[in-house]
This record gives sequence, structure tokens and C-alpha cells, in this order.
Amino acid sequence: MTSPATLYEMVIRAGEMAQRVQKGPTYLNVPIETMLHAWTPPKKMRKVPPAPKQQAFMSDIQKVADLLVTAKNPVITTESGGRDREGYETLIELADLLSIPVVESPVATVANFPKDNPLHQGFDIQPMLGSADLVLMVRNRVPWYPPKKGPEHATVVAIDENPFKSHMVYQNLHADVFLEGDVPSSLKMLAQAVRASRTDAAEIKARRARWAKAHNQIEEDFRTAVAKARRSSGIHPVNLCATLGEVMPRNTIYVDETTSHRGQIHKFVQNHGMLSYVRVPSGLGQSLGVSLGIKLASPDRPVVSLVGDGAFLYNPVIPSLGFAKEANLPIMIVVFDNSGYRGMRDNQLAYYPDGVGAQHNLFYGETLTGTHYEELVKPFGGVGIRVREPAKLESALQEGYAAVQNGKTALVNVVLEA
Repeated sequence: MTSPATLYEMVIRAGEMAQRVQKGPTYLNVPIETMLHAWTPPKKMRKVPPAPKQQAFMSDIQKVADLLVTAKNPVITTESGGRDREGYETLIELADLLSIPVVESPVATVANFPKDNPLHQGFDIQPMLGSADLVLMVRNRVPWYPPKKGPEHATVVAIDENPFKSHMVYQNLHADVFLEGDVPSSLKMLAQAVRASRTDAAEIKARRARWAKAHNQIEEDFRTAVAKARRSSGIHPVNLCATLGEVMPRNTIYVDETTSHRGQIHKFVQNHGMLSYVRVPSGLGQSLGVSLGIKLASPDRPVVSLVGDGAFLYNPVIPSLGFAKEANLPIMIVVFDNSGYRGMRDNQLAYYPDGVGAQHNLFYGETLTGTHYEELVKPFGGVGIRVREPAKLESALQEGYAAVQNGKTALVNVVLEA
């Protein structure tokens, strides 16, 4: 933006662009010469109308509703269907209406469906694709990878404001039908069309019972895994995830910037409700800033930043801790300290399983040892806690949460077992 004559309209344009698909921040660059120049406000300061919600054709909605009503084994998979309240609630509404199981993506960016709902079937859709005859993808960029893992026999419906992500190098949806438009509107119209159709109540009831039994088995498997993790001599990451859910209140928001432990966090941290889980979108070094922004938007909810020790070092730690104090935004930071950039090592082992690194346990630049991250928060009036014994894990997390309740940022450095 190069002229003060266009300053006002360029700011307005940036706001208009931010509202539209893909929604998100819009960067506006104003040179210092323009900012120093004299500026005359416009005679009319106008309010920008909200972006209109584009809707799918009603004929396509009815087509998909007919597919849903006649399907014997439908399944829903979603990555970010719950990123807004309407999406979260309408997804529950549609799933409950026909007892459709919901599988969240392993790279889910937000909490999309209640984990305690009997229709929640975890984070791995692969075992279900063989028997599925209809798959609803709700805001799901890459539902299966590589392509051969996609459903061979099911009809695939893509529901998204913009299903084709032009910024992505790889994307293969295998979709047979597209419902392009505002996702909550599409889900709401689908529910209305299903209600107007003739459904088999007995079949829906039997389906719910079948998936409730499967859900109970998933929960039993989780309990078994937690019990096993708690028998370890050190702190197992599964133990940490489960204990977080036991210590923190139900309205906690978890912000995830881990790589090695993301799957365990999805499964074993018992977050509850809309936006109770938020994944930092990409790259490393964003979790503290994102956590502070979420705390600013949700001052009455505890915010916990879950971050690996490697990712933590990418963050602007000192500015973030300073801002948390100055702006009175106490958050709880939990460092998953596995003493290394574990993602680097895992990638090397995946690409070169018989390589020199694997043969000699040699991974240059991967190791991080002996860093007392908890000390960093203390100059800013925060509470730093280091824990490595399983018997002290619960009390350490309780101490951290108590500090947050008293208006102080807490950093709990959890040293995980080797």
C-alpha cells in the first residue's frame, strides 16, 4: 500500500479478504512514508457487511441425504469440522440423527466431536473403509495417504467451503459428490432433508448399539494402555496425557505443538467440548503466541500449551513470557521433554531404516540434554516446575494449575522416560 489516499480503503479491503474463504489473517504492509503523511478521513466511515455464506444446491443436498438414508455403513471423517460453534453442533446433530460413526483425522486441527459420545470412533478411519459404503468428508484436506488407502467401494462425499486447496502440493479426495459452501449450512440442510425422509428406526437403533460397543472397546483399550504406561519407571507420555485430563477442569483448552506425541495427545488427553483442542497449524515456534491469543479470547478458560522441548526452543520464549505477565494472560506450559528433536530422528529411521544412524545410534544435532526450561519463567513472576518421577507427576500438574488460578504463568517441564 503506497499512498495515503488509499489507506482507509486498503484497510477495509484487508478486512473483507480476511472474512472470505480461506478465512484467516491478511497481511497489509504500510510504508513508514505513508504513515507519516497527512491523511484526511473519508466523509463516510462505513461498516463492512459480513461475508455471505455460500450454500450448496438443494438438489445436491437431497442427493446426499438420499445416500445417507439408504447407506448401511456410513462413516464421517473430519479434520476441522468443529472450528466454529455451528460446525461442531451441526456435526453432532447429523451424526446422532442416523447413528453415523465419526472418526477424527490424525492431523485434526481442532476438537470436532465429543470424545465421550458413543459415536466417536477415534482417529484412524483405515479399519472402517473396507466395510463402509458411504464416507462423508467434512473439512478434511487429506483423508487418506497414500491414495491406495482410500475407500475402494464406498461413495465419497466432500463437504467443504473450498475442498480443493490450491496451496497444497498433494491432495487426492477420491470424491464422487461435492457439497461446496458453508459447512454448517450444508450439515443443517442435510439433517433437515433426512428428517423429511423415511428412515428405518430399528436399523438406526441397531447401528448406534454397534458403534457404542465399539466405542466402549476403544475406551477400554485406552484404560489398558494408561495402566501399562503408569507401570513404567519413568514418566511415559501416555501417563502425562491421561494425568492432564484428570487434573485439569473440563473447560480447559489444550494448544498442541508437539510432533512425536500428537497421536498420544489426541487419544489420551481428555479434552471436552468445542475448541477444547487446537493444533498449531504448521511449522514450529507458534504455540506460545497462539496460546496467549486464545487466552485473550477466552479469559475464563484455562489454556494449556502442550509443546515438545524441540518445538519450545523455536518459540519466542522470552517475549511470550514477558507479554503474558504484562497483559495478565496466565497460561500453563507443559514441556514434553524427551531430550531431543525426536521428529528428526524418527524421520531418519523411517527413510533409512538400515542407515548409519540406525546402525550406530548416531543422530547428529538431535540430542537435547540437561536444559532446565522451568527456570525461564521465574524472572517473569511465573512458577517453574520440573518433574521426572511418575509419583510426583499429578502434584506437579496440580501445582501448575494452582499457579495459573492465582494469575501466574506456570511452566511444567516434564522429563519423559528415555
